[in-house]
Amino acid sequence: PQKYKNIFTFKKILDDTLNIFSSSIESNKIKIETDFIDEITLFGYKKEFIQALLIFLNNSKDAFKSNKIKEPIIQITTEQIDDRKIIKIRDNGGGIAQDVLAKAFEPYFSTKKHLGGTGLGLYMAKIIIEDSMDGRLNITSEYEFTEVLIILLGENK
Repeated sequence: PQKYKNIFTFKKILDDTLNIFSSSIESNKIKIETDFIDEITLFGYKKEFIQALLIFLNNSKDAFKSNKIKEPIIQITTEQIDDRKIIKIRDNGGGIAQDVLAKAFEPYFSTKKHLGGTGLGLYMAKIIIEDSMDGRLNITSEYEFTEVLIILLGENK
């Protein structure tokens, strides 16, 4: 863990995250689409935030594989509305059942135990976003799409 929070742009953190995730993107032929309606600046722990983003991307990749999605797409958008910084990560990985969504942030809940899943990924991401970044995290799913919504306020101080 880092001791001090830093100011960073989402675009820079996303570039760093996609660089780490690049071999998975290439080997799974995942298309990444970005739309930075607003370039947002964040205040927090860079490495923790990258870890949260990697959790979301890995979950999308796993959904693409298990649901045999032929044209996997992850769409990432940012915008700022008043003092709220909004980051949306949406995939076409087949969606998540509502009963699973209700438990998604519970520690040790996993739909991938047979694949070695621990059920800690989304729980850790929630702790990072809500405790370390003073934000809110929500996941919704409709039809074949799942969307992660991150809302951060002000400079997150």
